[in-house]
Amino acid sequence: MTLTLPASPPASFTPAHALAHIPPYNDAIQNNPCGLPTLITAGGVNVSAENLCITHWAMLHGQTDLKAPNAATGATAGAPGSFTPAGTAPPASAAALIAGSPVPITASPATAWTTGQRVVCADGSTAYWNGTAWVAGTAP
Repeated sequence: MTLTLPASPPASFTPAHALAHIPPYNDAIQNNPCGLPTLITAGGVNVSAENLCITHWAMLHGQTDLKAPNAATGATAGAPGSFTPAGTAPPASAAALIAGSPVPITASPATAWTTGQRVVCADGSTAYWNGTAWVAGTAP
């Protein structure tokens, strides 16, 4: 019996003492916009190939009633302010905050925030409360 292997390019190697190369996050490949732990199953179906956190998976599949167990429900004014309760995940973006996705955020105080106040969302975008609605950016 003869074993024939296809031709291959010259092999490369990394010395055992060399530091491992970890490529940077690539949204086009990894598709995980917030970097939170990814959802593995939904309703008994393996969805790990989508590589999304529970909040982004729910948004992608139109299940806005599915709430992330660690989603923020409030925001306190500051420069920058903070999402509450402590340790919860902020909205993915200012657009998501404005849309109330995955959950509506209650502003504190409920009056218009003052100059320079804002909260910072997961993607780095900012928003402030104008007294009646969330607005993208920093309070003027």
